Amino acid sequence: MQVELLDASGPVIAGFAKANSAVINTFKMNATVTWNGSSNISSLAGQSIRVKVYTKGAKLYALQFQ
Repeated sequence: MQVELLDASGPVIAGFAKANSAVINTFKMNATVTWNGSSNISSLAGQSIRVKVYTKGAKLYALQFQ
């Protein structure tokens, strides 16, 4: 699974593209998404964003931002 973040109107937010997302390949209940080695999304606080999830044979049951 990989994740990218888009702004409210649709374009990918710089630094949060699928190409920057580490691949999550685990059966853990709580895996952390990272982009370029960081999970810090504090620069996006207060903004409306869209989340695009790419999967291959995976099931996503929940998504949480902390």
